Amino acid sequence: MTTAPAKKTTAKTAAKAEKPAKAAKPVLVAATDPVEGAETAPVMKLKDLVARVAEATGAKKPQVKEIVEAALTQIGKALDGGETVHLPALGKIKVNRTRALEQGAILSMKLKRGTAGKATKKSAPEALAEDGEDS
Repeated sequence: MTTAPAKKTTAKTAAKAEKPAKAAKPVLVAATDPVEGAETAPVMKLKDLVARVAEATGAKKPQVKEIVEAALTQIGKALDGGETVHLPALGKIKVNRTRALEQGAILSMKLKRGTAGKATKKSAPEALAEDGEDS
């Protein structure tokens, strides 16, 4: 019995032999069943925000709605312009990335909130004299 001559190994054939096989493309599967333990978070809409602000301030809802809409518009414009928005009651909002779309833009933002229970206003120094007294 005769054996076949061994194949000559070159640098090209050695590189081909070392190449890993192509991995199969991942398949995206849409989940139709809800994930156990996951609950949907409640959503606050403009109407809810207006009602809460009106209750907290005692102002009338139409006036509050106009003011809240104007404030949100200005915050949106600032974020669109790449500004960092610092609102002590909410936190510091910084735009990380922006992606333009035909219908608008997607802004990826970072919201840094203060620690729980931390006062939002700096306390004023205590007065040395009582009201009505000369200091």
